[in-house]
Amino acid sequence: MGEFKGIGKALKVLRMQAGLSQQQLARRSGLTAPMISNYEHGKVVPQIPSLDSILQALGRDRFDLLEALEEVNDRPPRDLRPLQPREPEATALERLGLTDLSAEERGAYLEMLRGICRLMAIRRRR
Repeated sequence: MGEFKGIGKALKVLRMQAGLSQQQLARRSGLTAPMISNYEHGKVVPQIPSLDSILQALGRDRFDLLEALEEVNDRPPRDLRPLQPREPEATALERLGLTDLSAEERGAYLEMLRGICRLMAIRRRR
């Protein structure tokens, strides 16, 4: 449980940040106040469905929980959110210097680029 030590404390931090009592969080999450209390005091580790219900009720996600977990374990803050993969088409338009186009113009350029790619693929097969 090493990496998740203090998960109850992290949940409490998020609850306090949301300005909710244990009762209010219990009602919003569909759990009971004693369950919330047991989680926060580290008596029980929440199962994933319960954890997701709590996070949803708080308007937070698992990355927010991981950040709070880092905080309560006195670890330096890290950006734990995954990098969003860039769309290849957006990268192509950026490299061509075509980032200020309207949606209609972007669509036209992308269609043209797809056509060029198809032609190049046909020529390579020959």
